[in-house]
Amino acid sequence: MNDKQRKRGRGVTRGLALHKQNERNGKKLEVEIDPMLGRSLTRRGSLAVSSELGQLAPDYVWPISKKGQRRRILDEVILRLEVKLNIVNVGDIVVRGHIWRQFMRIVKGRRSYYRKVYRRYNETAKEHKPRCLDQQIWYDLCDYWATPKVQALCDKNTENRNMVQHVNCQGLIPLVPLYYELLNKEGSGVNNKIDFFRKVRCTITGEWRNEYSAEAHNRMQQKVDETKDSDQPVTADEAFHEVLGSNSGCLIGVGYGPLPPPKRVDTRALNECAQVREQNHKLTEENERLHERCGHLEENMTQVTQQNEKLTEENTRLQERCANLEENVTQVTEQNQMLTQENTRLQDRCDHLEKNMNQINEKQAVFEHFMRQQLQKGGN
Repeated sequence: MNDKQRKRGRGVTRGLALHKQNERNGKKLEVEIDPMLGRSLTRRGSLAVSSELGQLAPDYVWPISKKGQRRRILDEVILRLEVKLNIVNVGDIVVRGHIWRQFMRIVKGRRSYYRKVYRRYNETAKEHKPRCLDQQIWYDLCDYWATPKVQALCDKNTENRNMVQHVNCQGLIPLVPLYYELLNKEGSGVNNKIDFFRKVRCTITGEWRNEYSAEAHNRMQQKVDETKDSDQPVTADEAFHEVLGSNSGCLIGVGYGPLPPPKRVDTRALNECAQVREQNHKLTEENERLHERCGHLEENMTQVTQQNEKLTEENTRLQERCANLEENVTQVTEQNQMLTQENTRLQDRCDHLEKNMNQINEKQAVFEHFMRQQLQKGGN
């Protein structure tokens, strides 16, 4: 298939969806990588880390061999990851090792894709640089692949990849978060690792992708059925581990993460990580309780504030009423004083009139006495 016949795909991701999501939320996406599993237990977090590492991979596709160079590149990768992601436990040595191994797997896959482009054009490969790749890096890779030693190594690796016995049917979805997501989802049909193995190794129609996976599944189920009625029955997870085994810190056929932990990880470090996770869990619970308590206190404070406002309004109304009453009392007092003065004047006037009346009565009595005397003298 030439370039004109090749179907155009979606292209290389630029991380715009995560950037827009961070702008909407006003903060970076928070991701916590489980030290035991090496990945985030949420699909969103796992995909975000893989996507960001995939964008950084083209800058580091050259084979990295020196130990000091690896440490420097890991620090650069983590700094560039933290531009869009908030990795909670990025300071953990075990977590940094998981990030490095995942990044190297992505770099290896990207370098494998670039080699396919190189093999397609061979001698004229330098004129067909892939997108999102620096021109000088592409020239260096072409010169690197042109050496006989590297060509022999690549051919050997191609033969080894063709010997893969288990084929994944879930596409680019990470198996670790998918396993825990289906395990906690009702109606998913995944209750153990055997069910998950069948889920990811069968097509939509329920057919096995190869006979080896079907045979391995039958052996797992047979071990469970044979010991079902015994005193020590074999669980589905135990049968899964016994049949598939482990290699380089991963379960064969399921990918990196579910169990067991990588062999290079120190057990003491894992125990310390477990203790730190337990402490973080306790602190998280304590933080939630404090947040809940603060919420109750804020609610009570709001109620007290409302009551204070009501009391203040009532006090204001009472003060206005008291002011009106004081004003009325003042008016009544003034009226009483005026009435008292008027009553005093009337009393004085009445006394004066009564005095005049007495004088008049005395004069009248004298006059009558005088008149009676005159009448008596006239009769005589």
